[in-house]
Amino acid sequence: MINHLISNKNHNSSSKIISTYKGKKYDLTEWNKLHSGGMVIDKANGKDLEDVWNNHGVGWHKSNRNVKKVLKKYLIE
Repeated sequence: MINHLISNKNHNSSSKIISTYKGKKYDLTEWNKLHSGGMVIDKANGKDLEDVWNNHGVGWHKSNRNVKKVLKKYLIE
């Protein structure tokens, strides 16, 4: 998980990144700045995270407890 703490300054930070997962919406804008896989998160804007993860070879995110903790933090109420 250390690689998730690497700054992601090369990614677009001027627009919001809103994605869905299991019928809920998440604002991943801030996480995109921290996550080393920000290029994939950029592509998740307006899309379902499961589809994005599957299409980019990171389908393991669906069963990862740490991913679920992060999503909980960015849930849009």
